Amino acid sequence: MEPPKAHIEPTTEPKSKHCRVAFRHGAGDSVNFGLLLALYRRRGWNIEVQCNADKALIIEAAGARVDTKGSGAPEVGWTHAPGPKNGELPPLRAMNKAAFNIGLKPLPELDEDPAKLWRELLDEKIDLSIPVDAQHETDEFLRGLPKPVVLIHTIGNSFQDSKSLSKDVTLALYRELLDGMDGTLVLLDWDNRVPRLASHRVRHLTDDWKRIDLQRLFALLKRCGLLIGIDSGPMHCARFTGIPGLVVFPKEHHAPHQYMLPRPGLAMITPRTKPGHLSRHYRHSLQIIEDSTDVVSGSFIARQALRMLRGPRFLSPDKIGADVQLQHFIMERQRGGGGHLSEYVDRHHGFDVMLRELAIRAPKPKVLETGCVRQEEDWSGAGMSTVIFGAWLSHIGGSLESVDINPDACSLARRLTHDMSSVTIHAKDSVKHLLERTEPADLIYCDSLDADRSKTAEHGLNEAKAAMHLLGTKGLIAFDDTVYRAREFHGSGRLAVPWLLGQGWRILWSGYQTILTRA
Repeated sequence: MEPPKAHIEPTTEPKSKHCRVAFRHGAGDSVNFGLLLALYRRRGWNIEVQCNADKALIIEAAGARVDTKGSGAPEVGWTHAPGPKNGELPPLRAMNKAAFNIGLKPLPELDEDPAKLWRELLDEKIDLSIPVDAQHETDEFLRGLPKPVVLIHTIGNSFQDSKSLSKDVTLALYRELLDGMDGTLVLLDWDNRVPRLASHRVRHLTDDWKRIDLQRLFALLKRCGLLIGIDSGPMHCARFTGIPGLVVFPKEHHAPHQYMLPRPGLAMITPRTKPGHLSRHYRHSLQIIEDSTDVVSGSFIARQALRMLRGPRFLSPDKIGADVQLQHFIMERQRGGGGHLSEYVDRHHGFDVMLRELAIRAPKPKVLETGCVRQEEDWSGAGMSTVIFGAWLSHIGGSLESVDINPDACSLARRLTHDMSSVTIHAKDSVKHLLERTEPADLIYCDSLDADRSKTAEHGLNEAKAAMHLLGTKGLIAFDDTVYRAREFHGSGRLAVPWLLGQGWRILWSGYQTILTRA
């Protein structure tokens, strides 16, 4: 007689999923590969990785099992993403190397929404365990150095002609930083290739310490105030530590969208790009700051770095990368220019006042703009207000509605703000839109007609009258191309400003733009 069979309860637990791969790439690629491993780990995959011993710290932190002595596992190719096809402008995730490798063999396929996986990849947090002896040794090296301590990494191991900074640019960067701050520069140079500068506030990795490993690099990144570097291992490692970063791409053909994963504390510097270059298309998402010339200068890099060290002006400290981009847009790109109204154009002051005042008056400002951007890169001409408002509001959760009667201008504005969640563009008459709108606004920015157009002042007055029911006690109204001279205003707000003053409004700021608030 057969013994009774044991009763086994069915289980709802998913079967364990295993995968074995080899990954023998550099530190930067290993960081981004670690982020992918964390995605798989969350989905129940147990992945074993054959890798070099010096990268084991990263792979283990991502939750994978490490084999530093084995061989024979299929190699992860870490393939570059293809370029755009048929003139299409794909989303950033389709152009980025790390995102493109999600689900490519020999890694398991992930049959999920690519946009969801991309957002999850960018939000991934990996906590590194740094040995106590590495922390103590790093603290001893940094002891007594004037703060802030800025790490600088200007020469990489691979593709040096495309990625590394020249000696002249590097020395200019050193000098400008030392002139602009009281802190210390630490030169990350493992192979004695970067130029030195004789100063008590400049320390070199091997001259003053030693050829450190990844454990000590991560400890250093956690303890310093800023990393300035190129697309190489230290800059990618910084993602695990939270240190603010400024990454420089000195050549136009070596572009940020291919290699860097954006994060709030990171800004990216490139030379001036040509119209249609993908760096412009992804400028907001990647927080790209373009130099005004074909060669990135040490002085330009230093200016952005010193802004990072001073802290944010328009956003919270955790979004310092985006804030420095905004500072560049406003304080540099908007400065200067001239026209028939005035030879002194100070829109940088006007935008600075509007953004900082709105931040005080409304936690998530609603901005309504009449007249959207009409020409690409027209920073010192019409002002690029749609891009500036859209970028700022996207970071703080506000909203921008821009209305323009010209459908071609609306198409351009939609293209330039395609990755700004805050922006809505309407092809419509501005006065009609203001009269029909019922939702209140915190700022109405009037810029429908150029100041040299006939009836521009009459149109500005009509817009002001149509907007009154939308503005509360803390509301602002501003006019571009509106200057004061000889007891009266001229330009777009020539009639509207006196009318508003007669209605009890007062001037908050007047330069090339005039901003009014309720008294």
